[in-house]
Amino acid sequence: MSVVHNEKDAEDIAQETFIKMIDALPSYRFEGFKTWLGRMTLHKSIDYKRKQQRRKEDLSNFEQDYHWVDQGDVETEVIVNDLQTRVQTSLQHMPAKFKSVVECYYLEDMSYREIACHLELAESNVKMRLYRARAWMKEHWKEDDF
Repeated sequence: MSVVHNEKDAEDIAQETFIKMIDALPSYRFEGFKTWLGRMTLHKSIDYKRKQQRRKEDLSNFEQDYHWVDQGDVETEVIVNDLQTRVQTSLQHMPAKFKSVVECYYLEDMSYREIACHLELAESNVKMRLYRARAWMKEHWKEDDF
């Protein structure tokens, strides 16, 4: 609760932590269960906050565009469609190993684990490919393009 400052999020994290604890019990060394569980909970909470912050940064511009469509403004709808077309076109120029991960993560809203299962990769490979894809996008795409 001290990390996420939201009761519902804290409850969700507690449930996820207990699931992770059960999975990790074989690796437990019987040296301070409370400390071990507390560390696991803290790391899960920090990961959750990072994920929330990253999604706010990554999707802030797209959320504004999609809200315009709901207003029924034809001009805005055309602008949003043009933006989507430019994003799709730019994705076609991205290297294939980055493109599939980016599409799964940003367009299909899949988690690292889901992407790893879908693409038959290790979860650490998914994280690394997303990191490298973001670096590639910063290098090859200009903000004015979108």
